[in-house]
Amino acid sequence: MTPLQQRMLEDLQLRGLSARTQEAYVRAVRQRAAHYHTSPARITEEELRQYVLSAPHLLEAGVNLRLIQDAVGHTTPTTTAISTPLTDKADALARKALTGLMADR
Repeated sequence: MTPLQQRMLEDLQLRGLSARTQEAYVRAVRQRAAHYHTSPARITEEELRQYVLSAPHLLEAGVNLRLIQDAVGHTTPTTTAISTPLTDKADALARKALTGLMADR
């Protein structure tokens, strides 16, 4: 593990983010690096924030919208919801979860 990767993980842990959220961030760095054909060590914090903002894969991974809001620095969840489009996969997962909750009533 590079010193940059270690620092990122330590920062995520200090912020109290769950292991699942930390994994989502690490995955986002890898995906962003692969998308732009660059080394993960060359990604700046702002580039990662922009990639996370434009990549709804965090919602698909089950990351709470409020956590995404905090990660990208938005002041309201509305801004995050507008900036993070709901994909068909995330929509299907949400509908399945809601159906399950309603069935339990």
